Amino acid sequence: MIIYRFTDGEAIELVRLHDTHGNDWSVIGHKLDRSGQSVRDKFRVMPIGMSTGVWTKEEEEKLVAAVQATNESGFNWELIAKQIKTRNAAQCCKKWYHHMCWKTSGSTVMWSHQDQVRLLQELHQSIATDEDEVEWQKMAESDWPAARSKNYLRSRWTSLRRRSSNYEIRSFRANVNYLYKKIVVEERTNQS
Repeated sequence: MIIYRFTDGEAIELVRLHDTHGNDWSVIGHKLDRSGQSVRDKFRVMPIGMSTGVWTKEEEEKLVAAVQATNESGFNWELIAKQIKTRNAAQCCKKWYHHMCWKTSGSTVMWSHQDQVRLLQELHQSIATDEDEVEWQKMAESDWPAARSKNYLRSRWTSLRRRSSNYEIRSFRANVNYLYKKIVVEERTNQS
């Protein structure tokens, strides 16, 4: 079984095989020397005939309506994507959890400098030594001025850490400490 990335040629062949065999992923996987799950997952995220880039206001409205009409026990992103028609399931899921779910909570409060400071304070106070050890869900459930998802907070951290020089080679703790000192401590010093 092949376990490396799909080549452009394999992606084209996957589309052709899907046209022939439908959702019979085991047959398609066998023909591509991959697992059925692998080809299904790849096909699911391929933007075949789908829009890419910035979402339109109409697409966002359709996404909100589709999610709100979905069973509360879990989202079927394939069905939601069919309602949107211009985005695939992976795009819909990512857009919802990273951008829309907190916007639709009734609050339009945008991310502020104070939110940034708070995020740094919480990361600085945590005992996490790695980004994967941070309790993002617990942090998201705390009292923010607007609802924030765990993915949204993690995404904000990812953007923020890029302000740390040499962030790629520094450890998580070193990046947190550097940014905490640069943004939080210096701000307190300047206010004094």
